[in-house]
Amino acid sequence: VVWSNGDSWKEMRRFVLTNLRDFGMGKKACEDKIIEECDYLIEVLKTFKGKAFDTTQPINYAVSNIICSIVYGSRFEYDDPVFTSLVDRTHRNNQLLGTPSVQMYNMFPWIGKWFADRKEFQKLFAANRKQNLQLFSRLKETLNPQMCRGFVDAFLVRKQNLEESGITNSHFHYKNLLMTVIHLFAAGTDTTATTLRWGLLLMAKYPKIQG
Repeated sequence: VVWSNGDSWKEMRRFVLTNLRDFGMGKKACEDKIIEECDYLIEVLKTFKGKAFDTTQPINYAVSNIICSIVYGSRFEYDDPVFTSLVDRTHRNNQLLGTPSVQMYNMFPWIGKWFADRKEFQKLFAANRKQNLQLFSRLKETLNPQMCRGFVDAFLVRKQNLEESGITNSHFHYKNLLMTVIHLFAAGTDTTATTLRWGLLLMAKYPKIQG
């Protein structure tokens, strides 16, 4: 969706927007998921008992869980190692994208092999790729075409229907599914979480605006 172009970009963009709306984006259903996740987040914040703490991880987990509920059809617990490692790696990769060395690599790829940040980025991306493919495999094992749980299910059903129709060269393949899901998490988690953290900071600094 992000780096694609041509027919593949058009097809994926249309499919993503249609299905995200079907699974609640911009609707009351999504609002209910957000309210439910807020309850889980509040319970986590209560454990700090008023002491100072870094809000980055809990808010990243809360935002990612909203995306998970739409993409995978279910949320994860905040202490689930599969979930936390996926979110933490995505967050770290977003940080690496802003480092001078990675930006330099984007301009001069031929010197990239000497940059440690690029190697770390590729290592983290490979781990996220592997983990997502495992999640896709588990979802495929329990796939019910009559009851799609989330975006991944809808993609797999479309892929399956096309293959049964004899169409094997469509844009609905695992590489497009993987990159679309990774882009949804990378683009959706950090941007939303950062905005929320700024909101919390401003409310803490100016308590009167909370009223």
